[in-house]
Amino acid sequence: MQRGGPRHEVAEDPHQEVNLNKRITAMFVGAATFAVVAGFASTAYAFPTKTTACTSCHGGPDAQIAIKATQVSNTGTNATYNVSVASPYGGVVGWTVLSGSTNVANATASTGSFTVADGQTYALWSVDSLGAANFVTLSPVAPAPVPVPVPTPVPVPTPVPTPVPVPVPIPVPTPVPTPVPTPVPVPVPVPTPVPVPVPVPVPVPVPTPVPTPVPTPVPVPAPVPAPIVKSGPVTLHLTARHGRGLSRTIVVLENVLTHERFVAKTDRRGNVTFSSVPFGTYQVRVGSVRHGRAMGQITVGGDTSTRSFSMVSRMSRR
Repeated sequence: MQRGGPRHEVAEDPHQEVNLNKRITAMFVGAATFAVVAGFASTAYAFPTKTTACTSCHGGPDAQIAIKATQVSNTGTNATYNVSVASPYGGVVGWTVLSGSTNVANATASTGSFTVADGQTYALWSVDSLGAANFVTLSPVAPAPVPVPVPTPVPVPTPVPTPVPVPVPIPVPTPVPTPVPTPVPVPVPVPTPVPVPVPVPVPVPVPTPVPTPVPTPVPVPAPVPAPIVKSGPVTLHLTARHGRGLSRTIVVLENVLTHERFVAKTDRRGNVTFSSVPFGTYQVRVGSVRHGRAMGQITVGGDTSTRSFSMVSRMSRR
């Protein structure tokens, strides 16, 4: 928006020696010019739909333009204002509400209303008919929640218990004991004891003792000491064709001479340890449902206490 056109004054004739006709002509021209200027000044223009401050076209701001914005409601999200604008220079052309470069609301009147969002700052601009402009800043804030009054609990009177009547005990008459007659003792007859005859002991013949023959001692041969059998731990490591250990596989060691057997199962890495195996030659049998069967032979003995044995399953299926 712009202010009205520039004000012109009737220029005085610099020459003092003009005749009366020229002065009348000059006065007529000045009056006509003043009328044109006054007519131009009374038709200021404004564009409320613009997105820039009005001072970019009209200058100012002019504090004589009275802008009143009253907040009439606030929902906690949006605020609604009533607008009234008054100018001492002339009628109001219009007003607009800007949020930065955004035109939020506008009208070509001196009053109106608009609704904006809370939590932002807005500029309310207005321009009068002479091109004077002014603005006010609005920053609507959601109202603080009104605390809900907590009702004071009404004390409940403690009920007074109703007294329970205590029954009056009725006196019980003391019973009169009934006399018990004294029993008269009756004499019991004592029987005369009958003598029991004492039996005469009969002599028992004692047999003549027969001498027991003494057995001739039999010589016992001296015990032959049992041969000392040496033993030691045996550790085996079983692998399949792909090189991985055969886990949870049954392993049987059988002595080729005494046919004594030792049975154990490998761990998840394919290792199995027999803690005490007598020295000798053993046949090794391996049985796996997944990898088939395999056989081998090892000798337990020598200077080492632990023997390691690695064997690859042939994946034989029977």
